[in-house]
Amino acid sequence: MSPILAAVFVFLIYILIRLLHLTTPSSAPLIYAKDRSSQFVQSVLTLCPILQQPYVPPLLWGKSGHIQTFVYAKMGRVNIPVPNSIRHTKVMPDGATLTFDLHEPLVPHKTGDCYC
Repeated sequence: MSPILAAVFVFLIYILIRLLHLTTPSSAPLIYAKDRSSQFVQSVLTLCPILQQPYVPPLLWGKSGHIQTFVYAKMGRVNIPVPNSIRHTKVMPDGATLTFDLHEPLVPHKTGDCYC
């Protein structure tokens, strides 16, 4: 392997690590409140000590949403069935529009009964 190829490989790994935020430290969540010293806020913080602890997500999956987005884009919409539905629209007396969908089951219920 040539030194230039090795340097390019190391550089690409470095960029990938920085892009996925794998080196950023975990910290406690920031809590914004109008009056942090109020009794309500203090009681919530006392009853939920996890709000004051740092959240440490899974290293590769949880530090950045880029991997999750990529996986969903490639695999998330593979075998999703198209819903069998009819959209109904009704104009109400006050001028508002009521819209709802009636979905029919794609397969019969496993007990054989009709729940229509």
